[in-house]
Amino acid sequence: MTPYSPPPALPRVWEPLLQVIQSHPRYEEPFVRCINELFYGAGPLRVHERHYIALMAASRHRCSFMLNLFEREFEAAGGDLGWLKGLKFCKNSKLIVLDEMNRLLAHQPWLCLADTIQRLTKNESGPHLSLQELVHAAIVLSHTHALCSFAEAIGAVPIEISSSERQSMASRCEWLARDKENTGARRKGEIEDLLKRMNRLRAVAADGSDERGKETFERLHEQPEDGGSGGDSPTSAGDGSLLQNFQRFTGNLSFTYVDFQSRSDSTKTFKIHEFSWDQHGYVILEDLYNEVTGKLDEKFNLTQNLTYKTMGQYEDVDTSAYRMAVWNYIQALYGIRHDDYDYSEVNTMLSREMKTFIKTVACFPHRVTDSLRNGVMVDFKASEKVHVMLMIMESRLQAALLYFTRALTNYYASDRRSAMR
Repeated sequence: MTPYSPPPALPRVWEPLLQVIQSHPRYEEPFVRCINELFYGAGPLRVHERHYIALMAASRHRCSFMLNLFEREFEAAGGDLGWLKGLKFCKNSKLIVLDEMNRLLAHQPWLCLADTIQRLTKNESGPHLSLQELVHAAIVLSHTHALCSFAEAIGAVPIEISSSERQSMASRCEWLARDKENTGARRKGEIEDLLKRMNRLRAVAADGSDERGKETFERLHEQPEDGGSGGDSPTSAGDGSLLQNFQRFTGNLSFTYVDFQSRSDSTKTFKIHEFSWDQHGYVILEDLYNEVTGKLDEKFNLTQNLTYKTMGQYEDVDTSAYRMAVWNYIQALYGIRHDDYDYSEVNTMLSREMKTFIKTVACFPHRVTDSLRNGVMVDFKASEKVHVMLMIMESRLQAALLYFTRALTNYYASDRRSAMR
């Protein structure tokens, strides 16, 4: 038997995230391995370039925590400090041209198309990247966007801030640390109601009709109460000075998420039975960047299947219906439809308040507020809240990579057709 070998430790700046993730040791190890490989391991991009790309990504979601983290890591990796003045001061033109893909993957990944890949890799008159560099950059961008969702959801605070600043932000973390057993603000019957809903789902045979599933999928986007709302978060307040700070590393902050069903473009629903992570996305990334692809796959599978069979104070609970509702709802927000799933289960499992929380964390993380946090999962254990936020992070990340890898596939097909002419 091969002796157990823990993954190398991440730099200290990651501690605020790891302290939360440690409530799930089975997830923590593959997370550390993936982050180590993606940001510090072998790859076509140099380490300081990766951190700069991550700075660009963190700016899209105005996430002060991730911006602080990657500024420090960029400096530690020997990056040119002049670049930290902003993207226009970056002397690597290949990074500058990634700003378009940064915007798309952060907010409307369905607009990442074969033409996007073409412009970034075949620009003969200007800067361009190799396919391997582009794949590495796209994963860094997408993973950082997802990390912003997680960091804002848990109210992560940089370890270097003063004690007075930390104290003023402490209330943001109280909700996460408040287990069901020690809270006086318990919502009566929250868990009991969820258990009844689960039992009803098991008792009633699923319709299975494709038309019914399609109708319910589209209706998920017709409920204004689950839209992103609320003010800016305490660490990402929308005053002019901070907004200017975030605009250093990206352009056009007015470009943001739009409801998939309300979009003005002609993009069709992404059907998983036509292009899936297991059969397509994983395969194409494995060919171009195999060092990290398996680690991403491990995280996706573990997060979806992670369970301790508990919900609040109840034990021996089958939580699969709830976990699937969270995962599939997030991907539905990005126009991804699982044809074998009855989307009426989303409305059965997730309250309006919970859908608002999930959508805000996934699509508008800078808008997460204490009131949003305090309004959901009141009866959940702290570790169960963390698990939900891990699912938001990973489901969102997978959605972005599905669109990116489909664009790569279409790019390959277009390139082959051009070569045959």
